[in-house]
Amino acid sequence: MFFKKKTPEPVAPIIKKLKISLDISYLQNGKVYTSCYSYTVETDNQEEMETNSRKILDILELSISNIYTQLNEKTSDYIYIEEQAFILNKKDFLNCNITKRIID
Repeated sequence: MFFKKKTPEPVAPIIKKLKISLDISYLQNGKVYTSCYSYTVETDNQEEMETNSRKILDILELSISNIYTQLNEKTSDYIYIEEQAFILNKKDFLNCNITKRIID
């Protein structure tokens, strides 16, 4: 008897998605709002995921540094956030942080 060899079915690569965002909290008319500027990294390669997410984190960390530098300057009452083309009164600024979330 002869048996036919089963050909292995191709395995689809597992694509991972990571959402990285810069979240800025501020006051407007007595209410707290959060503005989010996000990037999505999507790949099936772990090394590529780490490289791309590191680049994005570096950009966002530089943005946070820039925000706090502007807060300490006494020449203006406003903060300009380049990534969002967003101008915010310093007295309304509450907080900013980076969040990372895996997307299913």
